[in-house]
Amino acid sequence: MLPKTRRDWWEQKLRRTVERDEVNIRKLMELGWEVLTIWECTLEDEVTLNEKLIEFLGPVRLDVSPAPAKTKHGNRAQGLD
Repeated sequence: MLPKTRRDWWEQKLRRTVERDEVNIRKLMELGWEVLTIWECTLEDEVTLNEKLIEFLGPVRLDVSPAPAKTKHGNRAQGLD
């Protein structure tokens, strides 16, 4: 939902943000990363948020040894704006 004042400005800002996010997500995926977008409004439901995180990242590891350099989600990304 957009604010009632300066509606045109907010619509343009939201459109630019969506476009920027799409470009950055595409860049990350080209580098081998998987991307999970978490919206602020989803932070209120901790159970659902935890389920999504576990589904995306995998179960909690009790082993504290370092993870392998290359994981399911790729290596460190470079070249993002």
